Amino acid sequence: MSKIATAKSQTAPTPKKNYHVGRPTKYKRKYCSEILKYFDKPLYEIIEIKKWDSKKSISYKVNEIIPCELPTLAGFCCEIGVDSDTLGNWAKEYPEFFGAINRAKKFQEKILVTNTLSGKYNGYFAGLCAANYLNWKQKNEVTGKDDQPLTIQTIDYSKIETKE
Repeated sequence: MSKIATAKSQTAPTPKKNYHVGRPTKYKRKYCSEILKYFDKPLYEIIEIKKWDSKKSISYKVNEIIPCELPTLAGFCCEIGVDSDTLGNWAKEYPEFFGAINRAKKFQEKILVTNTLSGKYNGYFAGLCAANYLNWKQKNEVTGKDDQPLTIQTIDYSKIETKE
C-alpha cells in the first residue's frame, strides 16, 4: 500500500493595512503648529539707535524699523531637519499639514506685501519671491487701437500667384 502525502493548503499571509516599505516617517503632528509659529512673525522690529551729531557734540536716539526675515518653507525645513520634498510628501499624506502649509503661506504673503510696499524689501526681489513662493503671475494685456481687441490678419499663400 502506498502512502500518499497530502500537502497542506497554504495561503499567503495577508498584508498589514498601510504597510510602508522603508524608513518610518519623521512627521509629527506638532509640526502643524510649529510651521504656523515659524511663519507668524511680527512684520518688523523697532530698535533704538544712538547717533552722534559731531557739529553739536551731542548724542541722540533714533528709532529704526528693521523688517523681519521673510519666512520660507526652506527655512522651516532647516529648522526641523528635513528637505523640501519631505514637506511636500507630508502635505499629500496628512491633510492637517497641508492646511497648515496653506495658512503659513498667507502669513508669508502678508509679510512680503507689507514690507515691500513700505519700502523695507527690495521690490524686484519681492516680485521674484511672489512668483516663486506664492505662485503670483504678472499678466500683460495687449489691445489694439483705442483699447479694441487685436485684429489678426492671415494670408493664404496658396492663392498667391508666383512668377516663374
